[in-house]
Amino acid sequence: VADILQKDPDMRPDVEELLNERLTKLMKRFEDTSEDELGSSIDKSRKIKRRTLLYYLDLLYTNMCPIEIPAKGQLRQVAVGTSHVAMVTMEHAVYTWGSNCCGQLGHGDCSRQDKPTQVEALKSKAILKVCCGGKFTVFVTDNGIVMTCGLGEQGCLGHGDWSSSSKPKLIETLLSFDVTSVSCGIAHAAVVTSDGVVFAWGCGDDGRLGLGDEDDKCLPTEVTAIDDTVSIKQVKCGYDGTMFLTDTGALLACGSNANNKLGLNNRQGFLMQMKNLLNKNTVNCVAVAATFCKDRGDGRRDGKWREMCD
Repeated sequence: VADILQKDPDMRPDVEELLNERLTKLMKRFEDTSEDELGSSIDKSRKIKRRTLLYYLDLLYTNMCPIEIPAKGQLRQVAVGTSHVAMVTMEHAVYTWGSNCCGQLGHGDCSRQDKPTQVEALKSKAILKVCCGGKFTVFVTDNGIVMTCGLGEQGCLGHGDWSSSSKPKLIETLLSFDVTSVSCGIAHAAVVTSDGVVFAWGCGDDGRLGLGDEDDKCLPTEVTAIDDTVSIKQVKCGYDGTMFLTDTGALLACGSNANNKLGLNNRQGFLMQMKNLLNKNTVNCVAVAATFCKDRGDGRRDGKWREMCD
């Protein structure tokens, strides 16, 4: 704990080390400890109570600010958009807060919420995953049904029109598919089905949808440029690009390649060309930012494409 509280930020362990190394070891020590070792002072008749704590990192003042969440709710997932946040509890309850200028919070209005507020329209739905775009939100149920709300411009909601919605609405064209992975960019979204098929919709600038053009799509459209022999297991949308992770650990990419952030040499933008980025390493996960990408492969090797400054 001492080095975590170092005054010099450079001396502190980074978030990745805390999550993947420190916390894992700490939890293992706790789980491997017998009741006798915990000490006779503990009342064994009591059950261990677990609770979730959520903090917001204020980058301006480098402060960790606690977020008020329901006392009984244990978090399953948190998603962060440009100016709004959504979270799902283990009980499948959905809470949203932040900017609501386009109805992206799903409360049926456009009023800002300063603290987590449950989405009433989703109370009867078993929401498993949530993803936040720029001004829209995507929800996925435990049986793979997709719902969206927020800004409809550029087709972000996937309802077949360009209208906004302040309440979560079903994407009917995906009802016959079991969606297992979802990701949102600023103005586009993509999902992967249990069969490894990819659908994308929203803003098509720079070919970020992988559909061979730069047209906006208001309906989920299958990305047919991916070879039929390739099965996609995960998709990640960035600001203006998209990356696909195959079941064999290969990476495919489309969209703007500014700063070579997609690892496609010096191309500044392309439409449908997709390329296997890593031939020697098997990739387990990938993250896409506005100006760089990062992958995690076996053996804890990282491949990075970053914006370089003189």
